[in-house]
Amino acid sequence: MANYTAKGESLGKQAHASVDAGGLTINCGHRHIVWQAAFIHKKIERKQGNYVFQFGDSPAETLETSEKLLVIHFLKQHKKSGHYLQGQRNTIWLKGMLLLLGILVILHLLVYFYLLPRMADEFVKSIPIEQEQKLGEEIFSQMSDMNEDVARSKVLNAFFAKLHYQTPYKPKLHLVKDEVVNAYATPGSHIVVTMGILSKMKSSKELSALLAHELSHINCRHITRSLCRNLGSWALLSVAVGDIGGLSGRLLQGGAQLRTLSFSREFEEEADHEGFAQLIKQGIDPNGMVNLFQKLQQDQTIDVAEFISTHPDLKSRIEYTKQKIAKSHSVFLPTPTLDSIFEKLQNW
Repeated sequence: MANYTAKGESLGKQAHASVDAGGLTINCGHRHIVWQAAFIHKKIERKQGNYVFQFGDSPAETLETSEKLLVIHFLKQHKKSGHYLQGQRNTIWLKGMLLLLGILVILHLLVYFYLLPRMADEFVKSIPIEQEQKLGEEIFSQMSDMNEDVARSKVLNAFFAKLHYQTPYKPKLHLVKDEVVNAYATPGSHIVVTMGILSKMKSSKELSALLAHELSHINCRHITRSLCRNLGSWALLSVAVGDIGGLSGRLLQGGAQLRTLSFSREFEEEADHEGFAQLIKQGIDPNGMVNLFQKLQQDQTIDVAEFISTHPDLKSRIEYTKQKIAKSHSVFLPTPTLDSIFEKLQNW
C-alpha cells in the first residue's frame, strides 16, 4: 500500500501503485492516475523508513510507500532515465573513491616494492667498482667508535687470504672487541667481525662459512643496493638530475646504520647460495654454515638477538643449506692451515 497526495492537498489518501513501461500507475479510490517517468523527480527520497516519489512542478504530487520492491522494480525498469534513491549516488561515489584509493595504494605498493628496487638495482650496476670501494672506505672511516683488535685483525686477514675466495674486490677484515654477536660489510671494501660472534664458533669451517657469506654480500653488491633501495625515489631523482654528490652524501648517512642493516630474504638467500658455492669450490665443508646458524638460533641471549634481527629466517636457511649439502656429493678436504690460524684467533 501507499499514500498518495494530490497537487495542492495536505492530506494523502491510501492508494495502490504499480510500475509499468511508462512510469507509475496509481489507483486511488475511483481515480486512475498515470505518472510518466520523464516527469517523476529524479531523486526518490527517504522519509522515516518510507520512500517518496514526487511528480510534476512545485507543489508536486507525492506518493509515499513502504514497499522497497516497488522502488527496486521502478529503478530497474527505468534505469536509463537517471532516477536514483536518496543516498545512492553518495554510496556510488564513495565506492568509486574507495576503488580509486585501492588502485592508488596498489600502484604505490608496486612502485615501492617492485619498480623502485629494480630501478635502484639497475643504477647500482652502473657504479664502477672503484667508486663503490671509495664509498665503502668513506663509510668505514666514519665508524670511529669501533674498538678494533689490530693484532688479531691481521690474523683474521691471514685466515681470509688462505681461503682463496673469488672476488673482484680487495676487502680488509677487522676483528672488533664487541660482545654483541654480529658481522657486517661495507660496500666493496671492509668486513667487520665481532668478538661476540667469533666466541660462538668451534671450528674454522664456521668462520669460513661466515666470511663466505659476508663476502657474497659484497660480491652481489647487496650493501650498496640496500642503501639505494632505502633511499628509494630520492636516489633515482638525484641520478636523474645529476646530483651524484648529494646522493653520495645520503648514502654515507645511510652507511652509518650498516651494523643494523637488515637484508631482504632475497639478498640473504643469494648470499647463502653464493657463499655455499665459494665453500664447495675450495673444498671446505659447508656444514660449518649450518652449525653456526644452529648455534645462533638456539642461543636466545640479547647479544645474539641483534644478529638474528639483521640475518632473518635462519630456520628455512638452515633447511635449504642442508638440502644443498645432500645434493652436492662433494669431497671436503682437510684444512690444517685454516684450523691452525683459527686456533690462534681463539686462543690469543
